[in-house]
Amino acid sequence: EFGGGLPVGEDITEVEGFDNLHEMNGVLGTLAGRFARLFHADRAFPLVNGSTCGILAAVRALTKYGDRVLVARNCHRSVYHAVELCGLRAEYLLPELSDGIFLDILPGKVSAALDAFPDTRLVILTSPTYEGVVSDIRAIASAVHAHGATLLVDAAHGAHLGFSPDFPESPYVLGADAVVLSLHKTLPSLTQTALLLSKEQFAADIMRELAVFETSSPSYLLLASVENCAELLETDGERLFSAYSRRLSGFRTDAAAWQTLRLYRGDGCYAYDPGKLVILTGPRMLPGPALAGRLRRDSRIETEMPYPGYLICMTSIADTDEGFARLTRALWEIDRDLTGRCDGSAAGSRTTTICDSTDQGISSFPHFLLKKRMTSAEAHDREKRLVPLATSPGKTLGEYVFAYPPGIPLGVPGEVIDGRLLSAIRAFADGGISVKSNSGSLPEKILVLVDENS
Repeated sequence: EFGGGLPVGEDITEVEGFDNLHEMNGVLGTLAGRFARLFHADRAFPLVNGSTCGILAAVRALTKYGDRVLVARNCHRSVYHAVELCGLRAEYLLPELSDGIFLDILPGKVSAALDAFPDTRLVILTSPTYEGVVSDIRAIASAVHAHGATLLVDAAHGAHLGFSPDFPESPYVLGADAVVLSLHKTLPSLTQTALLLSKEQFAADIMRELAVFETSSPSYLLLASVENCAELLETDGERLFSAYSRRLSGFRTDAAAWQTLRLYRGDGCYAYDPGKLVILTGPRMLPGPALAGRLRRDSRIETEMPYPGYLICMTSIADTDEGFARLTRALWEIDRDLTGRCDGSAAGSRTTTICDSTDQGISSFPHFLLKKRMTSAEAHDREKRLVPLATSPGKTLGEYVFAYPPGIPLGVPGEVIDGRLLSAIRAFADGGISVKSNSGSLPEKILVLVDENS
């Protein structure tokens, strides 16, 4: 009567016989052990507040307040929030770009940064990235450990890795000390469910910090979903991944014959997750948002992230032959329309803004690092004010500026605003990509610090 059709009978709390997520000694302890075995990890912690709480807890557990950390600049904003909350001094690793997409972090770049900052305690990378780019975690872990530091990998989009030889190996198996995975992104599990893998030596500290950052009233409906996911992988994972690989291989074979659209294949990076279908378009041909809109309107296909120069389609073992066939047909039709319009051999098209001569925004993520005036924690405690965006260059940023998705900051509190940031904000807006900030005042105004330098 009160549930509105929802499974309220499974919405229980820590009653007798159902264990406690923050002191797992019963059924949840058994579930954690199942995942540890599945992912070949010392310890596994099921999460019900998403990868975000896993990132926050892991960063706090693996550092002391004020430590220096190396952070890949293309990390999710939850990493930046952890850096701020822990008062950390962040140095950034900026990946190179290809086809407008961030490539992998090179082991040599990590080693050079560790040589330059020998007091680094923690290195934080994202692998795979939103676009499926995978770094050489084995070599990076070796370099990090040789310098006496610890490696945390945000693999939110890589929970499926390691379950098939057609996919890269899990970063934990390759030597990372802690790995955060979003079960709900690439495996069959409800939204908010995730997993934190850890070496035994860090487990006690991680458990303590999870009690800080994760709810004390975990949803047992979500935990039941996590358990179902584990059971599915144990009993039917091999068959499901075999069928998944077959669908992906067939799709990529079809895509190789496109005349105008292109499918990103991870060229130039260490390894690539084939489950990410990144369709390269180009802002002068058919911007990602327009391509996403047509797929939604004409084929009822919902994509993951439109970008001016490309579009990401998420796939998983839960997809079907029918779904892949529908996506294939839709993209073939769009490619045919684009090819006909671009070479002048066909008239009429349902697409919009294709093959024109004007640049419509940017095709890649902005590739720059702003000058750092203070740490994000120091900036957090300073007085702030809103100013017009046009008058902000030279002032100290007082808020995060990010495109969402993917949630990668363009600017971080404590950094100095310059023309590159303003150009990036405008180009994103022109490309149909939403640029957000903590104050919600963009693109008209931006939050800056009130001090002698701003």
